[in-house]
Amino acid sequence: MFIPRMWFDEVERIGKKRCTPFGYALQGVGELVGFFGLLMLFAMPGYLVYQGIVGAFNWSLLWLLTVPFVIGLVGSTLVALSWSLASRKKFHYDYERRESSWIEAGEKRTYTFSDWDAAAGQRGR
Repeated sequence: MFIPRMWFDEVERIGKKRCTPFGYALQGVGELVGFFGLLMLFAMPGYLVYQGIVGAFNWSLLWLLTVPFVIGLVGSTLVALSWSLASRKKFHYDYERRESSWIEAGEKRTYTFSDWDAAAGQRGR
């Protein structure tokens, strides 16, 4: 819930970025929101213990324990929305061929590891 799945390959990540730049950015935001929720999951009980130590604890503060889960849900929703934007363009990653493909302007576009090697070779010159 708090941290989405990792990329299977760098080609998948770059392929999604080329397929839908907005969706890729949205996924980054969703991952950051989820990470913030994970941090709050550990910080919130500490805050409640601190309130108990200083004598300011009130039972109504227990609702704060739901906040990290709500933030994690928002992050997961943003990541799911980013993947739905990619699926609108029929984004697909082929694990065996290490190829990302999608439909853009009625044409099939692809990105492969050899494209990445060629771009790296161009930068090295």
